[in-house]
Amino acid sequence: MRAVCSIVTKSHLHFALVLHQSMHKYMDVSMHILIVDMETGDRFKEIPSNVQLYDLSIIRNNPTGEQIYQKYYKTSKDKFRWSSKPVFMMELLTTNIDSLLYLDSDLYFFKDPSFLFDLLDRNNILLSPHFRCNDPSKDYRDYGRNNTHGLYNGGFVGARKNGIPALKWWADACEKVCEKNRKFGYYVDQSHLNLLPILFEEMGIIKHKGCNVANWNRITCPRSVSNGEVILDDKDPLIFIHFTGDTVNGILNGEDPLLLPYLQEYEENIREAEPDFRFSEQLPFCRKWIKF
Repeated sequence: MRAVCSIVTKSHLHFALVLHQSMHKYMDVSMHILIVDMETGDRFKEIPSNVQLYDLSIIRNNPTGEQIYQKYYKTSKDKFRWSSKPVFMMELLTTNIDSLLYLDSDLYFFKDPSFLFDLLDRNNILLSPHFRCNDPSKDYRDYGRNNTHGLYNGGFVGARKNGIPALKWWADACEKVCEKNRKFGYYVDQSHLNLLPILFEEMGIIKHKGCNVANWNRITCPRSVSNGEVILDDKDPLIFIHFTGDTVNGILNGEDPLLLPYLQEYEENIREAEPDFRFSEQLPFCRKWIKF
């Protein structure tokens, strides 16, 4: 069985549900959501039948997960969430799930993503490169972030059952180190991903530049328009966007203008669950959506 998963707080559950909705338009896939602050007696409205919610017991029942809980939960909820990704994935893969994509809740799909599962069928782990600047003469600082922010994005990681040993290694590494430290090249959970293709076999790397589109790949994945849709690097159609704060700000301030219609669609879907939601009330031009 193919499935996707995400980790959120209760306040961000609607983002994960919108993410699932964007995938469900193209394929029937179940979603598994860990809510790190869910308490006994919590009730949630309008949860689709193919969405399952989990509390912290799924993490704490795993020995490494319990160590992560003890180390980070009371001191840094962010570090706890980041470090819990591989544990949550491991636990789900011990069930009837064969292939699993971990997705940050601020992703949104605009085209059929089923080919990503096809890639995962041929690999134990599937990684998404940041595609940051690869020429220091173009952007010296962004080129350097290849070394300080990780080559792969921790907001998208795929695994199948044979990838559990790699997930276990990742979880153990996160338990030891989950911090931002440029001197040593640590960037929370995702800098550890650099080593996976070296340490383990059958590691897949997504080369499709329409995946995980974000502010960090504006230089290496230039945007253009063909037949009314955005194309990346003159060849790859846009599949999904990672709407981080920096990505949204870049779209709204005009750095990434061709993504404005996609942000509009994303916001409109979020507002179905949260009617008062706005990405920006300060920037008046954000309502002047580009039309192809």
